[in-house]
Amino acid sequence: MTSDELSSLLLPLILVVVFWLLVIRPARRRQRELAAAQSAAQPGARVMLSSGLYGEVSAVDDTDISLTIARGVTVQVHRQAIAKVVEPAAGGSTGSAGGASAASSIDAPDRSTDR
Repeated sequence: MTSDELSSLLLPLILVVVFWLLVIRPARRRQRELAAAQSAAQPGARVMLSSGLYGEVSAVDDTDISLTIARGVTVQVHRQAIAKVVEPAAGGSTGSAGGASAASSIDAPDRSTDR
């Protein structure tokens, strides 16, 4: 092989390696992290679904989980719908900031503008 032939093979090889480093490796890492989060969903864990819905795992099956999203409201979703396990806040509160006031504003709408 001459140096011209070697250099013509080197460029495609470099492109494949760069593609692997920038695309394939991070995708595999995210896939492993997601699988770990889905398997870590045990009863009592607070999770976020891929749709953005938050809730607490109440029961776990092989493929499905029961998720409590509000008092008395439980939904059954596929385990792969879990996007991440949410860690509790440092203060020990499991709710989001302003969660109680948001719920009370939904329960009792403002009627001051009604005539």
